[in-house]
Amino acid sequence: MFLFGYPSVSRVIFQILHCVEIDPNTSYLYADMQIDCKSDTYQNQFLIFISTLLFYPIGSLLVIILLLYFKRDDSHYRSTLSFFTSSFTSDCWWYECFDLVRRLSLGSIVIFLNTPFEKLVFSSFFCTVANIVFFNKMPFTERLDNVMMGISLILLTLDFLVANYVYIVDLGDEPNELANICSVICMLLNLLFV
Repeated sequence: MFLFGYPSVSRVIFQILHCVEIDPNTSYLYADMQIDCKSDTYQNQFLIFISTLLFYPIGSLLVIILLLYFKRDDSHYRSTLSFFTSSFTSDCWWYECFDLVRRLSLGSIVIFLNTPFEKLVFSSFFCTVANIVFFNKMPFTERLDNVMMGISLILLTLDFLVANYVYIVDLGDEPNELANICSVICMLLNLLFV
């Protein structure tokens, strides 16, 4: 359950901290523009928000990494920790945590970037790094799992790269047929492999 809920719960926690400054004296929560980030109510709860951030998205991941690093071979912990390691080769015991960081970055950290272009560049870069790590390690014990994850990572990276291209092209004055074709090809590839 932790692995499924981690990205979405983390995103909500990060959204609580994402304020947008309208002018020097006014700042609103991006997720709900009715909440004034400079209000006493928000400021009084800010410590709770930071504690939640440190406890769940950062703290739980750090605890899992430390447990895996120090206790993965300990017989008392092996069965519990196997949930995080059983699908991976012994030298890639850390890969589930790396993948959680990837998902956290793409789903939560990116919300703090200001422009769509910054978000696309960051996401493209992080997807490329994930591809490099994945294809250098091929971490799964099952070949089919490696194939499926590889296809997913390539498609995700391709989506972000095409989105970058389309965004840059859309800044121009004239519509670009190649951008439209690239978008359609990406959609078809995603549909084909879903």
